Amino acid sequence: RFKAWRGLSDEYRGAVEGHTPGSPGQPSPTPIAVSDVTADAELAPYHATFARENIRALAFIPLVSGGRTIGKFMLYWSEPRTPSAQVLEAAVVLGALVALAVDRAQQNAQMLEQQQRMEAALQHEASARERLTRLQTTVLKTADRAAFLSEASARLSSLDYEKNLEAIANLAVPQFADWCVVDLVEAGELRRLAVAHTEPAKVE
Repeated sequence: RFKAWRGLSDEYRGAVEGHTPGSPGQPSPTPIAVSDVTADAELAPYHATFARENIRALAFIPLVSGGRTIGKFMLYWSEPRTPSAQVLEAAVVLGALVALAVDRAQQNAQMLEQQQRMEAALQHEASARERLTRLQTTVLKTADRAAFLSEASARLSSLDYEKNLEAIANLAVPQFADWCVVDLVEAGELRRLAVAHTEPAKVE
């Protein structure tokens, strides 16, 4: 696919899209110069396209990364021409720079993907730790409730229910609350039977 171009029509790009003298992944290909496209039989299917685009000569410069072809860099001329060795050498250097830029972009994309995966893994770990903390807190609360109920059962030995309620209120503070009040309706009236506070002076 064309990634960058100058002076090429949409029609031309669509007609030659995907054409290359080599194959992707080909190791260490060499540049190919065509001094007159009208005289090259292998390019016959594109003669009309070249004519409309006013292309008479061209050069394929392979883009190589890691010793393998990853794309091509093209040069075009409007008149038949045999590119000099210096021109082809300069084109190869430009192609190497293009390949280096592509390689760096791919490396950056891979690094970004790895960073995103790492961030996702860290977020997953943080979420797992949070769930574990909540689970541990739930277990501790369950243990606290069990201990509370066990102690409450031990204290509820009196036949006087008011003393039993007072004992429960004192158990609830400060384990579950700063203040505990027990009110009951007796004979149609609300009666306070037990009060407990972390600051005993406030109970008075």
